[in-house]
Amino acid sequence: MISKNLESTSHQLKTIQKSYQRLKLSRLRQSARQQLRKDKQPGPQLPAVGKAGRMRRTARAALSIWLVVALLMLVSWGAEPRCCDSYSSYSALSFSPQLKYVNGPPPI
Repeated sequence: MISKNLESTSHQLKTIQKSYQRLKLSRLRQSARQQLRKDKQPGPQLPAVGKAGRMRRTARAALSIWLVVALLMLVSWGAEPRCCDSYSSYSALSFSPQLKYVNGPPPI
């Protein structure tokens, strides 16, 4: 029984190895075909990223971050209270506890 099980497992292993080899070979052939197609078709070649390309990407990222910060500053400036708003004092915007009287101030 053990030898039968061993032979069965050995046969399964050989089958898996053969299928793996076929898969590996087909992928190699496929990549070789793709490489040949790339070599035959003259397409636009991407330039190597040098110092200028890196600087351009850095400048683009810095500019986009700067624009976001400037936009946030503009929105916060537009949303701040004015003299005629009901929340004209900055104490109304603070997070400190405040006393509010429901029925007016207490008698003195």
